[in-house]
Amino acid sequence: MLHRTFDGLHRAGMTHAALLVDSDSPTRAALLYKKAGMTIQRTFTRYDLSL
Repeated sequence: MLHRTFDGLHRAGMTHAALLVDSDSPTRAALLYKKAGMTIQRTFTRYDLSL
């Protein structure tokens, strides 16, 4: 499904596709995107405080 989507975006003239994913996701989505040929471009840290 991802490859079909990427092909459609390419045919529409797009040159890049980007996704945001939680690296701690229990679904291991980051691994799926990596297997689809995507690469990590940035990482960030989020800080939370329970009040």
